[in-house]
Amino acid sequence: MLGWRLDRDIKSASDNVTGLWNSFKVKVAADKTAWDEKLAQIKHDVSAGLAEDYAEQLEWEASFAIAYAEAAIEEAKAATLDAVAARIEAEKAETRNLRGAHNDRDLTRLI
Repeated sequence: MLGWRLDRDIKSASDNVTGLWNSFKVKVAADKTAWDEKLAQIKHDVSAGLAEDYAEQLEWEASFAIAYAEAAIEEAKAATLDAVAARIEAEKAETRNLRGAHNDRDLTRLI
């Protein structure tokens, strides 16, 4: 049963990470569209030189935000693995406790 539960927990964690990653990709695509629209308006309103400088700044900021989000996803993956490992250890401890309780009952019958 431990193996099945572990498989289920790992699958669930994987599904959660995949779902978060897919949501993140959709958000990045939407944000890129918004940035593209904003950039088009800026290029219209200011000179080409200023718009280019501003675009480079926004690209750098977007790149930084994406790198930050990727790091956050990696942290989430690590936290998920830590949680799975903790669950395994908890179940091992529970199994040891149950075995110990069973042995205590056997000793009581001998007395």
